[in-house]
Amino acid sequence: MTLMDLPPRHMWHPDRWTPTSQGDETFARPRVGQLIGWRYATWRVAEVTVRSDADLTDEDRKVIAGFKPDYQDQVRPYAIVLRHERGPVLVEHTQRLHDGTVTVHLGVRAGRHHRWHMMDERYAVCACCNHPYPCQEFAQERIAEAEGARLSRLLDSHAPGVCANCREPISSRQKTVSFPEPSLLVPGAPGPVYHFGRWSCRHAAGRYELEHRLPAFPGVQRLASCSGVMFRHEADGREECTAAELCTDLHGPKSGRDGMACYTRTYVNGVRGGYPRPLSDCGYRKNGGCLGAEVGPTRPVPPGIADLFGGQQ
Repeated sequence: MTLMDLPPRHMWHPDRWTPTSQGDETFARPRVGQLIGWRYATWRVAEVTVRSDADLTDEDRKVIAGFKPDYQDQVRPYAIVLRHERGPVLVEHTQRLHDGTVTVHLGVRAGRHHRWHMMDERYAVCACCNHPYPCQEFAQERIAEAEGARLSRLLDSHAPGVCANCREPISSRQKTVSFPEPSLLVPGAPGPVYHFGRWSCRHAAGRYELEHRLPAFPGVQRLASCSGVMFRHEADGREECTAAELCTDLHGPKSGRDGMACYTRTYVNGVRGGYPRPLSDCGYRKNGGCLGAEVGPTRPVPPGIADLFGGQQ
């Protein structure tokens, strides 16, 4: 088991827990004897073993070689043994010693930096369970409160005659978009209705279609989104969508970027194949060519429709 194999992090997940009485928060390799706060419990570092050259894999050596010589020792893979001291044991694959002590063996891969919450020897504990504060029960109560509030907002957003995004009444003169299928957010409720003349509500409708409706009903006609990204060229003001003839023209109200030069965004962890670029070059930039100015939602399109960009990545 390695730390990189742990479940994804989200709010109130044990891996996101931060003890109230923590000391330093560090990416440095812990030392034997130090106290660590992890997953609503305190753990004592019992052993730290840095991998020797003989134990390195070819991938390890390749990763280490990518760092400057002064830092190569710090990014070597290492194994760590933690001994449980106080709090719940929210860890799989633990080992119990003959004296009842619970230990866990973890590994940190080459080049990886794990964030450790170092604890002082004197730390606050919860009055209800004597676990490090805030305890898991406290977090569960906050989760229940947050989920209750979220459910209340969700039910309010599906009330008749109300916009699902802003939860304000919809008048007969306002443009709307209604999804004909039953709601995918509230079982048994009709499809949500959104203002289609307000930017935030229209964007929320597009997000609902991309994240919920299309995955559930892939063959339906789009009502609030497009498979491409709209660009405005600075040189001639021309607009074009990367979906070309498949464009639905549902990109939302204009964003008022008429004075902005042609450009595109760069994402380190962007969509598969990179972020789309305009299909043509207006020649606005002498060095590197036109990159286009985005119009409409500046968000990557969902994976699976990159083939609609015509290879212009």
